[in-house]
Amino acid sequence: KFDEAKELYGRALRIREKNLGSKHPDVATTLHNLASLYLAQGKGEEAKRRYERAIEIWKKVYGPNHPHVATGLLSLARLLSFQGKFKKALPLVQRALDIYKAKLPPQHPDITMTRTSLEEIDNQIRNPRKEKKGKKKERKTNPKGKKREENENKGTAQRNTKRYEHENLN
Repeated sequence: KFDEAKELYGRALRIREKNLGSKHPDVATTLHNLASLYLAQGKGEEAKRRYERAIEIWKKVYGPNHPHVATGLLSLARLLSFQGKFKKALPLVQRALDIYKAKLPPQHPDITMTRTSLEEIDNQIRNPRKEKKGKKKERKTNPKGKKREENENKGTAQRNTKRYEHENLN
């Protein structure tokens, strides 16, 4: 199913780049979604390149302090965390939190979620073994999590592709 989702995202990306240009924010969104798919497959370098490109597009279009930029930074930090690069992930999460706090209402769920991510990464840096054991246990007890993520990625890719094919025909 990953291959099918990857194909659909690739098609959506080609359509968007052709019709909107390679620097359009919708291209960045597709890149971000494709990167998340690669991350779910364990293809870190593929994911990293796409997250970085999406972030750069969003920075150029919206400026460096936009919530889309924060979302991209969080995703890149998640990738780095999965790779065990917690000290590199921490400033990205802090930057995302700063953006969210400046742009969103104080009770927004993205602020709460980002604070939690910041605490988890900080905990990883201070107590690496304790958290790693918990993560391994979580993976063993939740084998269906990957299947759910595959279906979510496939569904998002199909919706995006259909929407842009429809827009392209009209």
